[in-house]
This record gives sequence, structure tokens and C-alpha cells, in this order.
Amino acid sequence: ESALCPSTPPSLIALIVVFTLLGTPCDNPTTASLSHPSALGLCPCVASPSTRTIRKNIVKMATNFEDIATQFIEFYYNQFDTGRKSLASLYREQSMLTFESASVLGVNAIVEKLTSLPFQKVKHQVSTLDSQPTIVEGGIVILVTGQLLVDEEQRPMNYTQAFQLARDPSGQYFVFNDLFKLVYG
Repeated sequence: ESALCPSTPPSLIALIVVFTLLGTPCDNPTTASLSHPSALGLCPCVASPSTRTIRKNIVKMATNFEDIATQFIEFYYNQFDTGRKSLASLYREQSMLTFESASVLGVNAIVEKLTSLPFQKVKHQVSTLDSQPTIVEGGIVILVTGQLLVDEEQRPMNYTQAFQLARDPSGQYFVFNDLFKLVYG
């Protein structure tokens, strides 16, 4: 038994020592410290009231980033399918789009690329949506798979698209990275 916490097994004490050397979630709440034993509440002797607050915020953040990702994807594809020019507000000058291996940088170049695509009508159907928070404060990575129909085509095409959302200085989300690829075969 340990002097740290009588109910803490020796293997957990070793983890606590390692994570303590890395810093606690209270020192700097980052993605790397989310698995710190005190953040997980594995040892009540180590967990402080502020750690419990961080744990609640982590759970809240977990729900929040998934909700944000879902809302973003619904909005993005609705705008893409009805008027691609309106997507300009989602990008910034440092944003990058890679569409079928052609990369462009900046709002104007991205909007030009999206509006010059060789189809008039498009309808996205999302099959899967996965998201994760990034190490950058408030960032979100989103991976989408789905099918799309263009113009009068009857056979849908499979696609995958990945987004990295970041926050600008005002706290608004924007698309930092956008990668789109049709899936053949």
C-alpha cells in the first residue's frame, strides 16, 4: 500500500508519478493530460475540486465537439449543394483546400475552385461522420464518407472528405484544412 492513497494499487501509483512529471491537467489542461489519473478520478486522494471541474469540462467538451462537427457538416453540405459561393465565410486566408489532388490556398482561390467545378447540381448524402478534438485549443478534426449525385447522374459517387476546424481570434470556427477525394472502385 502507498502513502499517497491507501486504496491506490502500485501500478496506478507508477502512472501517477509519470503523469505528475508531465504536469497535471490543473497545470495546463491539454489533450495530452486528459488521461492523467487525477483527471480521470482514479484516486480520490489526488483529485481536487478543480480537477473534478476539469473532468466535467472534458465530458462537456467531448459532447460539444461532436455536436459542433455534426452541425458544421449539415451546414457545409447544405451550402455546398445550394450555393457554393456562400462557403467563403467558412474559410480564411490561411485556409487550404485539396480537391482531387489539386491544392489551393486562401478564401478567393478556394471559392474559385469550388465554383468552377464542372457540375451545376450536387446532392451530398453523408454515410459516416467521425470527429475528434485537436491539440490546438478548440480545434476539431472531422472525417466524412458518403455519396454524391451530380447533375442528372443516376449512379452516386463515393467520396471522403476531411476538415480541420480552427478558431479565429474572435472564437469563431473556420475551415483551416479541407481535403476532398472521390473513392473509385
